Amino acid sequence: MTRRFEGARFSGAQRHLPPGRPPRPAPPRPPPPHDLADKPVAAPRPPRPENADPDYRPPLPGGGGSSGSFGGPYGNPIPPPAPGTPPLPPKPAPGHWHSDLTRDPNAPGTTPDPVTIPFAQIAAALYPWLPADLLAIYVQAYTASGGNQEYGLAMMRASGLYDTYFPGNRRPDGTIRNTELEYLSVVDGYTATFGGYGLNPEVFRHRYRELIEGETSVAELQDDLHAQWVGVVEQGDTVRAFYADNYGIALSNEAILAAAIDPNVDNDIRDGKITSAQIGGAARFYGFTPEQRQGSELARVDELRRLGATQQQARRVYAQAQGEVPQLGRFAGRYNEQAGFGIEAYENYGFLGTAEETQRRERLIGREKAAFSRAPTFAQQQQTGGLTGLTQR
Repeated sequence: MTRRFEGARFSGAQRHLPPGRPPRPAPPRPPPPHDLADKPVAAPRPPRPENADPDYRPPLPGGGGSSGSFGGPYGNPIPPPAPGTPPLPPKPAPGHWHSDLTRDPNAPGTTPDPVTIPFAQIAAALYPWLPADLLAIYVQAYTASGGNQEYGLAMMRASGLYDTYFPGNRRPDGTIRNTELEYLSVVDGYTATFGGYGLNPEVFRHRYRELIEGETSVAELQDDLHAQWVGVVEQGDTVRAFYADNYGIALSNEAILAAAIDPNVDNDIRDGKITSAQIGGAARFYGFTPEQRQGSELARVDELRRLGATQQQARRVYAQAQGEVPQLGRFAGRYNEQAGFGIEAYENYGFLGTAEETQRRERLIGREKAAFSRAPTFAQQQQTGGLTGLTQR
């Protein structure tokens, strides 16, 4: 019996009690902690009245709780508003920072209200190279089309102002040869190429349209000027002699190159415009702008040309003036010379060699050297009691 019971027990089959043995009674359940038989079932809470206070909670059955005016979790509802009273504003959605007035709107995790940037401001930041007139046309067309960029560009390029700012870039069929940014890059390359050969780019500015319409690259223009320059160097003496014999003008290689590039320049050479332009260009190259002059820049340059100034001389004089004019101006102010020493005075000294400006320049430099030599040296200051400081001059 025991063996059969154990075998059944461990084999997983249903256990059978020995015959004649009664089953063991189930243990009694423990009594419930409270007698729920006589406890009434809780009635459902009444619905929330309309226009009730946001903190209103319906009272529990039985009328328990406080009777305060604001109600509460166990209070009474606030009486309904009088007729004609406007409804309460909607409560902000959970998570919005307005729902908690004590919360910092700049706290981490807070999303501020979005800020709308005008598209005109955005376009000005995206296309800073566009003139204001063309940018206004683009913005207006872009906005009217509901944000179509291609339409905005097409209307801008079709406007009459486009040829003013980008001459030669628009083909007869309305297409463009270069983007606006590419156009400006090509023009800068033209300017640098002419200036690299000692020519005033402004003299050839009228040719930029022709070069753009011919789709001449910067490299092609450089090759063309180099070929012309080789011819000028090889035949420069004979060409200069021809101009000197026929027009009484001593031409430079740069002037001959200019005449070879543009036939219209030949008439300007006889009028002296090329030389004046080269002198004025050298002055600007070394930082002397028209605003720094007391009189007209063109009148002064023409005067220097008539008095015999050349482009080579202009390069030398203005290169030296770039370092000396600021110093001479400080010296004149330090020694109370009311006339000062500006670029006009230095041109009289450098181009014309006038006695007055030459003597003034030498006097100012001499006084400064004398004042500097009288200043005590570092060793002398140590012997007399220590370093008293440096004076900036």
